Formats: sequence, structure tokens, C-alpha cells
Amino acid sequence: MNDVFKYSNCYNIIIFLFGFSEFLSSPLFFCEPGIAITQESPMFLDPSNEDDAALIGFNSLGQPEPCREPAVDLNHWDKLRIEFSIEHYGLNDRELCEQRKALWVAISAMFDEYAKF
Repeated sequence: MNDVFKYSNCYNIIIFLFGFSEFLSSPLFFCEPGIAITQESPMFLDPSNEDDAALIGFNSLGQPEPCREPAVDLNHWDKLRIEFSIEHYGLNDRELCEQRKALWVAISAMFDEYAKF
């Protein structure tokens, strides 16, 4: 890697966002002129993409986890993206997990109540 790139904004942004530079030697990031951004492989799952959103589920404790029955077989890359997105979107935040758990309990109670009828 040349020194000009090391001090470029792209390099600094990557280091700031991810805290490490191992990705720079892989084809995940293209920061050189002339290489299309469409060739990048994004790590984050796209919440607006129905296929990506379906890859994450939540258990009864409100904790995020890979979907138990995904529509497609998950490969190693998908699992890395799921773990990365859970961590960096803050889906495993303790307070958020507690709120999901409370919602799960409330909805389960409603289902149990309606099941009596």
C-alpha cells in the first residue's frame, strides 16, 4: 500500500469505522480511482433489503441471532455479515434486548389469552 493512500480520507474513514486495516488488503474496499464502487462487498446487512432483513431474528430473550430457518443456506460470508451487523447496528444492546423480551412476553400472553377462546 502506498503512502499517499495511507494518508487519504478513504483510509482514515476505514480505520475510524472499523478500527483495523486488515480489510484494506482484501477486495472488500476499492479506494483507488477507476474502480467502480459496485464491485465492493458491503459488510452491513441492508435493513431496507427484504432478503438481508430476513437473515436476523430474535429469540425469546430479545437477543439477536441468525435466522433459524433462512430462505437460503447461509455461507461463511453471510454469517460474518450477520455478526458484523448485529454488533455495529447495536442490536445486542442490553436495554434494547430487555425491551424486546418484554414485548415478547406481552405478545405471548395475548396469544395464550386468545387461545382460550
